Amino acid sequence: MEKEITLKDLARSIEDLAGFVKQGFNDMEKRFERRFDGIDERLDGVEQRLDGVELRLDQAAYRFELVELTHRVGNIENKVGLSAN
Repeated sequence: MEKEITLKDLARSIEDLAGFVKQGFNDMEKRFERRFDGIDERLDGVEQRLDGVELRLDQAAYRFELVELTHRVGNIENKVGLSAN
């Protein structure tokens, strides 16, 4: 014979199901937090490396300008007869 389901039994089942769903969401939240923490750490590393690249590129631009200016001054010295050669 089948057991008759009461309103109290149904309410208990719904509460149990709500608890399972809540626990599932809590577990997913923890997993996402760990993943995002890892992503944040990786992005911090990428940002530091990019800062280093930018610094080197800035210095390279200054060196390029220095080489260009040295070349131009050499041409001027040659034209006015001040060549060191």
